[in-house]
Amino acid sequence: MDVVQNGPAGYKKCMKVTRSVIALVAGLFCANAEAQVRTEQECARLHPGITSSVEYASCMYDSTQAEKALKTAFAKLWPHVHGESRNLLLKAEQAWLKNRDAQCAYEADGYPNNTAFSSSMMACVADANRARAKYLEDDIKRW
Repeated sequence: MDVVQNGPAGYKKCMKVTRSVIALVAGLFCANAEAQVRTEQECARLHPGITSSVEYASCMYDSTQAEKALKTAFAKLWPHVHGESRNLLLKAEQAWLKNRDAQCAYEADGYPNNTAFSSSMMACVADANRARAKYLEDDIKRW
């Protein structure tokens, strides 16, 4: 698979496939290997009324859980950080969020008015949130 062999270039090439809704599911699996991905069948079982590819992407990448993990990690780190470091942590988190959104928009190929873009964004944001949550959890050890 291009992602494994070619790194970011392979990922970008793979994400271009998501322009068509038919290839959407394949595009979602091109994301970070650490992601907890559900199958389409699992999502249909968990959410019987699910119909759109955006709903499937939300379920498959469990974006709600990824967002919760990020907020939980930040809340766990916060009591360990004191003084000016708190202000720096807030600034860093705001900058990270802005960068995450820009990076994911770039990786989704920048067409915000189509389903493939929305689904690709959702998958990217979920993966980025999981990675950031792990980083913040690991940072507790520093304090």
